[in-house]
Amino acid sequence: MRQRSSTSSSEPRPKRRFAATPWGLMLRAVMFAGLPIAVLVFIYVLHDPFKVLRWHDEPFADHLGLNKGSLSVNSFERFNPEHHFDSFIIGASVSCYYRADEWRQYLPDSACVTHFDSSWQPPTHLARFVEFLDRKDVPMHHVLLVLAPEVFTFVDDADNISTLLPPAVVPCTLWPDIPSPLHALRFHYKFFTSFCSYRYLRPYGHWKRTGERDESDGTYIFDPQPVVYRHVVNEESIPEWDYMLDTDAAAFHTPKGLKKFHAPGDVYTPLPGGIKPEYRDALRRVADVLRKRHADVKITLAPSPALYVLTPDDEAFMQQTFGTLHCSAGRPYVNLTREFRPEQSDPSNFYDGIHYRPSLASKYLRRAYSPPYGPFPPDK
Repeated sequence: MRQRSSTSSSEPRPKRRFAATPWGLMLRAVMFAGLPIAVLVFIYVLHDPFKVLRWHDEPFADHLGLNKGSLSVNSFERFNPEHHFDSFIIGASVSCYYRADEWRQYLPDSACVTHFDSSWQPPTHLARFVEFLDRKDVPMHHVLLVLAPEVFTFVDDADNISTLLPPAVVPCTLWPDIPSPLHALRFHYKFFTSFCSYRYLRPYGHWKRTGERDESDGTYIFDPQPVVYRHVVNEESIPEWDYMLDTDAAAFHTPKGLKKFHAPGDVYTPLPGGIKPEYRDALRRVADVLRKRHADVKITLAPSPALYVLTPDDEAFMQQTFGTLHCSAGRPYVNLTREFRPEQSDPSNFYDGIHYRPSLASKYLRRAYSPPYGPFPPDK
């Protein structure tokens, strides 16, 4: 009888390596494709160019654009445990030029002041920041709320990373005591993808290699402001620009910039569109927190180079919303939009078409606390 082949069917077949299987090949492809992303993540976390991952002692030193709202939250969370803030200067970016030391002159000696501002802050963002302090159960003994007519025209821009709400101020829908994980994911995803874009990486990489700022392709990743930053109070100043404005304001402003300033004889203009219903709701939320916290408040609506003033209906709303809050120094709500008319036509008072210098902020503050708005003499 013929013998069968010596190869037995019971002998094990040679095993295929996992790497040679379709799943292994797919895994290797994913790993190779993910390697550049992993490198970018490492660089992003290491350098934190937007200052949104951790605290930086000198946040303006590299001149890279940052999110001022995140800086305010990070500053508060870093220094509050030691200093126990109880007095806050709150508002959009114009509020950062109100000097904490000057405001202290109108407060008790025990007041501990800090700025809590953000860039391009419409009332809906303002409400988020005030409600954040409320959730933190922070004493709000004194509040200086700085407004301008333009803030009622601001629109939330989800594509502008400099104005995104920091995760800490957006509560979770189900558990309001904690930040929203979904918003935090969107926030950091937006910053990381902005960093990974060629338009950002090209000038950023060039600067890292050479130390030179090259924004020739029209992508502006650097902030031109030579900001001097004060820790703890979270306060900014630009003395270099102040000197330039005092020396030659016309040379400081471009011809296009000078056109933003009206002639001395021009008349005031009602705020375009007025205060929208959603912004009115947000301002009511702010007032509710201030009332709940028994805050001693001074709310100033500063003049504008655009010469915007509130309509009678909007002014009545502001008086109704803020006029009944507690203020130990006169009126809680002060509308200065029809005052300081000559100053609004003088470009030496402004860094741009909306941001005024500390010297002018000082005048507004003294006016808000002097008769008929407050009890202090104008020269205090």
